[in-house]
Amino acid sequence: MIQEIEANLDELKHIVDERKTKREDRSDLFMTLLLTVLSCLQFQGIFQSIANNNLSMSWIYTVTFSLTITFMIYSLLRMKT
Repeated sequence: MIQEIEANLDELKHIVDERKTKREDRSDLFMTLLLTVLSCLQFQGIFQSIANNNLSMSWIYTVTFSLTITFMIYSLLRMKT
């Protein structure tokens, strides 16, 4: 009976670990998609500013893009630890 209980506990631990992994994978995917969309919008802003000869706005978009990438790397590294 004790061996059956231990086997059931091991199976439940395995199921819990699988669900945690799936949740983390979905979270990583959502974060990646969100940041990809944000980066694309910022790239569009950079190129649009350059095309309109508005260099000050292109610098603002470039700095914003750089900060977004830095935040993304920081967030992903924190989520993994």
